[in-house]
Amino acid sequence: MEGIFVTTPDGRYVDANPALAHMYGFSSPSDLKAHFNDIASQLYVQPGRRDEYMALMSEFEAVFGFESEIYRKDGSTIWISENSRAAFGPDGKPECYEGTVVDITERKRAQAEIETQRAYFRQLFESSPQGIVLIDPEGRIVDVNTGFEALFGHEAHAVRGKLNRDLVVPKDLAFEAENFNRTVLAGQPIQGETVRRHRLGRLIPVSVIGYPIRVGGHIAGVFYIYTDITQRKEFEEQLAHQAFHDALTGLPNRVLFLERVERAVERANRRDDYRFAVLMVDLDRFKLVNDSLGHQAGDKLLMAAARRMESCVRA
Repeated sequence: MEGIFVTTPDGRYVDANPALAHMYGFSSPSDLKAHFNDIASQLYVQPGRRDEYMALMSEFEAVFGFESEIYRKDGSTIWISENSRAAFGPDGKPECYEGTVVDITERKRAQAEIETQRAYFRQLFESSPQGIVLIDPEGRIVDVNTGFEALFGHEAHAVRGKLNRDLVVPKDLAFEAENFNRTVLAGQPIQGETVRRHRLGRLIPVSVIGYPIRVGGHIAGVFYIYTDITQRKEFEEQLAHQAFHDALTGLPNRVLFLERVERAVERANRRDDYRFAVLMVDLDRFKLVNDSLGHQAGDKLLMAAARRMESCVRA
């Protein structure tokens, strides 16, 4: 619905159609014309906006897409876009300005919401401790956050436009990375644990989540979120080691011993040429050392014996 108007250079409405009156909150064009004595002070929210309009008219004799926030009759505000041109009298001076008005309030609200969402996203993107990379459908880096820079040692300005796989994916995991990309670009998020490469070459255990970025019904790119799980992996390895090794000597414990004997028996049953032996070793008078010199001396003796046995057998 377009409003149509004719105004004078000094800021009064000469004519208006019902659509403009309704847009501005008036019951009729006559009410609108009677209300405005000075468009500059009564219509525009932003001071000086009428002066900007007049300056454009003076220079170009027309304005197109002149967007402004204005007051309606009840004091509420809306956004409008004006297209207008000057009409000149016999003396060559503007007699009036005639044009059209469109209510763009909803478009402005949508733009503001998008800008707000972008600001929220940017803040989350930059402040996240995880390494985040945005890549296009060809696998080239569009942007990375500070978490990515810290995790992999690459600065954002140096990696934009480069292939993500060339920067952080170890060569032996290239096929895995390609599978990740194909899956996410097909619209399916992925999550898993893998290894990625730092700029200096060291390998970093990471958890990775990949999300497709959908724009207008198609997938425009992929977000990968990397979390360093080095400490967790080290802790898991420590727990696994403790479960199968003696805490004092570091030698395999009874659980691991029985597991390996069981495997050896199974292998021997499958292969006629496979043989194995079990060696039982005892420390003579070990109890005497504990009783006479104390448990600390006994512990030292056990550790020394363990090191000697390790040096005598294959790992």
